[in-house]
This record gives sequence, C-alpha cells and structure tokens, in this order.
Amino acid sequence: MVNQSSGGPPFCALCGSLLSIPTHDKTASCPTCLHLTPAKEFEDAINITQSRPGFFEKHRVGHASRRAAAAELAAAELGKGATVREICPKCGHDEMSFRTMQLRSADEGATIFYTCTKCSYTYKLNN
Repeated sequence: MVNQSSGGPPFCALCGSLLSIPTHDKTASCPTCLHLTPAKEFEDAINITQSRPGFFEKHRVGHASRRAAAAELAAAELGKGATVREICPKCGHDEMSFRTMQLRSADEGATIFYTCTKCSYTYKLNN
C-alpha cells in the first residue's frame, strides 16, 4: 500500500496516528496523543492512497468464518472457565465450569458454555 501526500502530513508528528483535517479550527488534535498540529499545514494538501489489487480481500473474513472461528475458540477453552454449582445432566456431578462468548449479533444474549469438571460433558445455552 502506498500513501503519497503533498502540502502537509495527514499523520501526527509525535505518534503517527491519522489526523482529521480541521475545517473550522486553527489546529488538528491527534485522537491518540492529543498533539496539536497547526491547520495551515493542511492548506492545499493532496493525499493519494493506492493499494494493489486484492489487498483488502485477503483481510476480509466472512460472517460464517468468524462464527466458526469463535466456536472453535470456545470449544478449545471450555474447561478453563469459572466453576458454579450446577448439576451435570450426564453424570449428576454438582460442579461445572462455564464460559460466555458473544457468538451472535451484539443485540442478542451471549452463549454460555458449561463443562462438567468430573466427566467433561459439555453443552451450551443461548440466552
């Protein structure tokens, strides 16, 4: 990816964060370190950004892939959660570990994964 600019840097001189070019203020405030850059440095600024074909495609992960990756991670970490007094439906043991993960959209409840600390039986509960 190539970034060319003339007429003033669009990046903070201290931390390198991308700056928003001010419209009415006399300074641009860095969103990361709050360093102030005089607005006159942006006068007549021309910024051109180019990327090679397919650059963004390799960074894109589909919804189904994210869900599968989250489920795989949850399965790998099932036995590492906190423990609660919960009866195992398989062996009747009274202690299970649990973990929660947000596998569905943000406006829906988290998924709770329970694992029996005795027999390792697992199940999930969608709230």
